[in-house]
Amino acid sequence: MAAATSMSAAGFLEGVTLTPVGALKTEHLDGASQWGAGFIIAKDINPFVNIGVMNLSFEGKKENWGGVLVDETAVLVDAKLSSFSKEKFSLHLVAGGQTDWNDNDYGINAGLRADLALSKHVSLSAGYSIRTWFKAETRVDSLATLGLNLKF
Repeated sequence: MAAATSMSAAGFLEGVTLTPVGALKTEHLDGASQWGAGFIIAKDINPFVNIGVMNLSFEGKKENWGGVLVDETAVLVDAKLSSFSKEKFSLHLVAGGQTDWNDNDYGINAGLRADLALSKHVSLSAGYSIRTWFKAETRVDSLATLGLNLKF
């Protein structure tokens, strides 16, 4: 019975990736920037597409972290565009929607991510996306991320 339970848990975790990330959010693409940190948890749908959730917390305006634990949440769809050097380096198209919990605002995002495999289960990733928000007509920002992907 214990063996069946561990096998089902291992099967559930197969294709799950946990990524701690550092982030830099820049208002209006060239304005003030804020540092942030968080994590992404994603699940493979097939060898080319995964769906994930990203939670981020950003520093406040007085060089301290925001008042809530999670400042932003995003749902992301990631599609592998191409792989190079025997699957060691890959490019991805990333798109989705996000919520800013501090401003009660919602938006959409699109960008690119590059992954560099260090081993079968560990890789580095760097991403950049443009985001637009619905509450304010001219609110556009960018998000740059750097992460360490841990794949189960």
